[in-house]
Amino acid sequence: MADAGRLALAEIESFGVAPSIKFATWDSSPYDLGIKCDQLWNANFNYHEFPSLFQERSHEGLIREVAFIFKCYSEAPFPSEAYWAFVQYTESSRLVLSEFLESWIRETFKNQDLAQSYADSTDYLMLNVGYNSSYFFRKTEYLVERRKEIEAAVEELVSIQEGVTSEEIARNFDDAIRKSSFEVFTYLMEDTRNGLIKIGKSKNPERREKTLQSEAPSVEMRIAVPTESDFESELHRDFSHLRRRGEWFELSSMEIKTVIERLLAHGDPDRAITSHEWIGKIVLAAFSSEARRLTMKQE
Repeated sequence: MADAGRLALAEIESFGVAPSIKFATWDSSPYDLGIKCDQLWNANFNYHEFPSLFQERSHEGLIREVAFIFKCYSEAPFPSEAYWAFVQYTESSRLVLSEFLESWIRETFKNQDLAQSYADSTDYLMLNVGYNSSYFFRKTEYLVERRKEIEAAVEELVSIQEGVTSEEIARNFDDAIRKSSFEVFTYLMEDTRNGLIKIGKSKNPERREKTLQSEAPSVEMRIAVPTESDFESELHRDFSHLRRRGEWFELSSMEIKTVIERLLAHGDPDRAITSHEWIGKIVLAAFSSEARRLTMKQE
């Protein structure tokens, strides 16, 4: 196999374009290579297991590694599934055949008593891949240290994630406390005669509504959300191009929906005063407007 690998490399080097390499889809047994291994029930070499182990390899590297695997396999037959399991367990990104062979003991095929005799000892690692087979490895220094590295990396990742989560919880808690302490409401009122929207602020929005209604009975409170005291000014600035007079704005359903979303995002929605029916109509009208816009765009 090693000689065949060298010949293949020499042939590839003579090509102008690098060829693609595909693994065989069948299995090879030790007997196919003229090897007697009665001590193993299932020492087949399954080609299809290996492409995942050789990702991003050059042609030269791929052929050299496959040749090395077959050389080891011909000298000490082993189930290729056991090597594949070893690589997965150690999360190896390189060829670890030497480490595998140093640790590899045997498989137990349909022999639960034999498997249990190994499993009961703390000196051995058992990996189950197939339904009837268990693969056993001696806990060598490489195997032990590699798992320590993996577990340490996992613990560090978990610690980082928990730290981020803790920070988010603390930040959300602080936000909740801050929002719950808002003393000013930013509100939207509608003049039902002309549909204009007033963006204002008040510590007592219901009293403010009654005051305005004494001047214009057509004015109705639609939503009031506790916010920072300067949030009203921010909305006035952002929608200044739609101002009609004073604090009154001519807003479309989409624009009203945007204002409401901003109020809920920056304010304290749990303490909001709302006209649910009006908000439902606004949201429905906004979606209908957006649907028509998308339809016209497609046409």
